[in-house]
Amino acid sequence: MSKITGIQLDAKDATSIVISAIEGGTNYWAECKGYKWRNWYVDADAKYGEENYNKLREIPRDEVLVYIREDEDRVDPEGDREWFGITIENLEKALCLSLSEGYGKMFEFRDGEIDTDAWGADNLFQLAKFGKVVYG
Repeated sequence: MSKITGIQLDAKDATSIVISAIEGGTNYWAECKGYKWRNWYVDADAKYGEENYNKLREIPRDEVLVYIREDEDRVDPEGDREWFGITIENLEKALCLSLSEGYGKMFEFRDGEIDTDAWGADNLFQLAKFGKVVYG
């Protein structure tokens, strides 16, 4: 099997993955903090048809989009419960690992965009944090 060493996500794909994971995928094993999707937009209050409607701002690749950690019920008392910051960079690395390790069926690529459901997004979070899929 080939090893994929580089993928570049744009802010739209990265934020879509984060939304899918936080709002549907990770809640059975993780907790989050700092999830403020409105901060990703030029004007989160813009209405349909207005200039900045649904327009993402420039998001640095190393900016933390959300912090996650394992839920206390999921780890032993001495387990590592440090907060882990999800960034565009570590989502890209997780996606490379996912495709190299045979998890490619979790994603659909079309018209230069990636599409995944909450399960696929959750697996990317786990790959980013642990380097493997631990839960589910």
